[in-house]
Amino acid sequence: MIVVTISNESFGQKTSDEYWQAVLLAGSYYDNADYKEAAKAYKVAFEIEYPEEFENDRLFAAASNAMIENEEGVF
Repeated sequence: MIVVTISNESFGQKTSDEYWQAVLLAGSYYDNADYKEAAKAYKVAFEIEYPEEFENDRLFAAASNAMIENEEGVF
């Protein structure tokens, strides 16, 4: 099990590093077929407003949610 703590250090603003940390963690979960944890990690990433987000991130998030039958997470 991989545990990553994503903290908020600058007055409530999240950084691009935090976004990429969450996306990389989600991708790792996805690659290991842990779709429930992948969906959670993608949700954390998307709560961080980051303009350089990739469309594939949303695609894998939707696929993760579909695999765990979470209709609300499938856009």
